[in-house]
Amino acid sequence: SRESEMADEAPEPQAEPQAPRLPAVLGTEEDLKLLLPLLTRLVNGLDDEKEREAMDRVSIWILRLSKHVPGDPSSPTPRIRLSRFLLDEVASRRLSEAELAFVIAHEFGHRLRRLGQVESDRYAVQLIQRAGYAGQAAVTFLEKRDDLMRKAEAAGVSALADTTAQPGVDAKAERTVTTQERINAVKEFLRKTSQPPAAPAPDQA
Repeated sequence: SRESEMADEAPEPQAEPQAPRLPAVLGTEEDLKLLLPLLTRLVNGLDDEKEREAMDRVSIWILRLSKHVPGDPSSPTPRIRLSRFLLDEVASRRLSEAELAFVIAHEFGHRLRRLGQVESDRYAVQLIQRAGYAGQAAVTFLEKRDDLMRKAEAAGVSALADTTAQPGVDAKAERTVTTQERINAVKEFLRKTSQPPAAPAPDQA
């Protein structure tokens, strides 16, 4: 019958795309409202399937990060810790969402690829760009970083963000990199990666 023919011709329903696996966020409802859209963009920007699959095994803890509350480097759980101070700076618009995305992406570089400081900056620049943020946010954050740290330390905060359980990276053996060196390295990386291809040389007569 015509009805059966139409049923045979009907297209098969398309499977709905799976929601990205996101890190667990341990914080307030306001923290979730701020972080979940940002994390969704970052996870969608990951270009490595294994890294995307590992996301639901990562947790992000919102803490005061007081000098009197040390982390647990022996913990087997991958934890990225963000300071309450850092999120307050974003809420007050002294830091942008893109700058916060750079900070988190930098910690992803430590956690997912066991990268050192400068390498994590480069990784973070590429990730935030794939997530739709401007790579220049890395520069603007780093230019504010030293003033932020002085303000944070005055409030008893020991770090803006850090990563615990980071196998493969020996923090003591890693050379100390100044903020200015990081700024210079990011600017050079942006210059190289955003440089348009050279135009072909005109034919010689």
